[in-house]
Amino acid sequence: MKHREVIWFLSVFLGLLGLAAGLYFMARPPERRGSLKPALQEGVFVAMEGPTRITSSKDDRIAWTLSSLGLSFYRDRGQADVHSPVALIPLRDGGTVEVSGALGFYSQASEDISLHGLVRVRQTREGKLNWALAGSDAYYRHAAEVFDLDEISGTLYPENGETVGIEGGEGKYYIKTRTMSLDRDVRCRFKDGITLMTDHLTYDVGTETASTASAVAITGQGFDMKSLGLSANLKTRMVVAPAMVNVRLSKGMKGKK
Repeated sequence: MKHREVIWFLSVFLGLLGLAAGLYFMARPPERRGSLKPALQEGVFVAMEGPTRITSSKDDRIAWTLSSLGLSFYRDRGQADVHSPVALIPLRDGGTVEVSGALGFYSQASEDISLHGLVRVRQTREGKLNWALAGSDAYYRHAAEVFDLDEISGTLYPENGETVGIEGGEGKYYIKTRTMSLDRDVRCRFKDGITLMTDHLTYDVGTETASTASAVAITGQGFDMKSLGLSANLKTRMVVAPAMVNVRLSKGMKGKK
């Protein structure tokens, strides 16, 4: 009798043990198989998510700093793709150029940067905004220290407090000389309603002088003017038209229509 009771007890105990083991294996999280290394896109050597930063130095000084919200580095191409990049470029004589975009590419060999999609470029100096531009694409050439921009529009902020709106098909900003050049369908709109149109225009940020050797057409309230070449100082509001000047006055400007 006791022998049968022992056998019955062991059978019940082993059954409960098997049931518990079965419930444990059913409830436990699935086992991870293979490598724990995250999957990367083909060709990507390193991928980083979240805030990242790349800094470039030249002649023992910071040439530029590129921040982003993530990057993928392709070692075979020596290129990094960056998301939501913001590049800061300090100027030798003070001030900073800031450029941002939706997507950027950094070349390890040339240390060039290209930005695309809602590109914005601006320069500040001593806490004041000198100019701000927007475009479809921007390219920073590290060796030449120059920005190339496509389909640009923006605003100049001279020291006299006035603003000048500018547009152009192509633009460049030379960091060393602090000069800006605009090409193709260039338009400048002044606060008093004057519009200047030409094919090429150079603007010196330091002297706040705009100049061109190309044909110029200027329209304002009551007058039209055409000339070959022009120089305009935004500080003094002095304009010099050197050749082939043709002015047409309308009523309201003491002239005949």
